[in-house]
Amino acid sequence: ITVSAGSASASASFTVTVNATAPTNTPPTISSITNQTITSGGTVGPVSFTIGDAQTSASNLKLTATSSNTTLVPTSAVTFGGSGANRTVTVKPASGRTGTSTIKITVSDGSASASASFTVTVNAAAPVNTAPTISSIATQSTQVGVAVGPIAFTVGDAQTAAGSLTLSATSSNTT
Repeated sequence: ITVSAGSASASASFTVTVNATAPTNTPPTISSITNQTITSGGTVGPVSFTIGDAQTSASNLKLTATSSNTTLVPTSAVTFGGSGANRTVTVKPASGRTGTSTIKITVSDGSASASASFTVTVNAAAPVNTAPTISSIATQSTQVGVAVGPIAFTVGDAQTAAGSLTLSATSSNTT
């Protein structure tokens, strides 16, 4: 820098150092995942989603999952597949359980993270309609024109009360 007053002047110098600013680390991205509904005993997925990051290769991003209801969906029952930006999630709820759990998937680049959540609803399986039961009936003998009976037997059904079952009979010899 120079300052002057007429014919007289003075100068001084100094150094300016410009340091590069550290790049800003933006958080990774994760696409949304739609809510899922299954029947007890079923499995969700694999369901596709995508991840990305401006500074980190998708193959170097880390995925983790949590479950809001670990009795229904243990965290270990949430597994990931795929590679690069194209990933999948599979959820295997506990056997015989019903209810709802929020699954939160987090993607991290080691410094920043982003999350996507979806619900898994597990409904009870429809009951299996089993065949009714009837006790065995011993062979019966009679004379022509003489009725046989009464004949004792029992009926049952897992889904229908015995009194609501319909009984019918046929004969192999109607002559």
